[in-house]
Amino acid sequence: MVIVEILVGIIIATVILAGISKIGAPIAEAFADRLKLKFQELGPEQERELRSRVDFLENEVRSLQQQVNALRDSDDFTAKLLEADKAENAPTVLRTQKPIRDKKD
Repeated sequence: MVIVEILVGIIIATVILAGISKIGAPIAEAFADRLKLKFQELGPEQERELRSRVDFLENEVRSLQQQVNALRDSDDFTAKLLEADKAENAPTVLRTQKPIRDKKD
């Protein structure tokens, strides 16, 4: 009876190890491929292309920053003009007219 239990234990262990290796092998291969891609060196042509793309993006960011600053300046200028106009016209507003009423015949 002990031999049967040992054989059953060995069979169960074999099935478990086979299942783990069946599932674990593709995962390990995918992880290894990911590491290879992460640490892959760029060739000179790829490096030039990447540098040109980065330079283009940096120039675009600078251009956008200039546009945002110009918009901010114009918005500040408009706000100051509106405040100055309000301050200039506020004390001179008088009620000189009588309210208009509808006349019914």
